[in-house]
Parts: sequence; structure tokens; C-alpha cells
Amino acid sequence: MASITEILTLVVIIIGIIILPKMFRQEKKGSSKEKLSINSIPVLVRFGILASILIPIISALFFQPWKNNLTLFILTGIIPLIVGWGMYWMIAGLKNKTKTR
Repeated sequence: MASITEILTLVVIIIGIIILPKMFRQEKKGSSKEKLSINSIPVLVRFGILASILIPIISALFFQPWKNNLTLFILTGIIPLIVGWGMYWMIAGLKNKTKTR
């Protein structure tokens, strides 16, 4: 059972990821706000988001990190997500760099 501290930590992290970037974003002059449409998200990113939710849940249910299997949970539930999103970030940066040239 999650304690109130863990729940509040997750809430703070979610707020930091979702709300703070919107607060500090600077708009370009003369541009209108474009809303992010669900159709504008690529299929690969949708799959990555779904995997980011399901992989840790399945790994936690299988390895039960609360019963001394924390290392296996981190190796199978967290590290693949970090590596996968890191590779996506690098590839997206390379594609963006070639578009600007």
C-alpha cells in the first residue's frame, strides 16, 4: 500500500512534467496557439507512451519489488524505458538537425 508521501511525490512529479513547462513557455510574437491534437502524435510515440505505462506495471506484478526483487524490477521495468526514450530523443534530435540544414 502506497503511503501519502509516495502519492504526493508522484503528484509533484506529474505537475512538474505537465504544468510547469506550459507556465514557462515563451510564445513567438505573431503566432497563434496551436493545440496538440491526438491525431498529431505519431504512432511510435503513442506506442512508447503505452509501453511506458505497461512495462513497469507488468514488471512490478511479476517481480514484486516490495519483496526483495528491487534490482530485477529496475533492470526490467525502468532501464528499458530510459534507454528506449533516450534513443527516441537522440534520433528525433538528429532528424531535426538534418531538417534545419
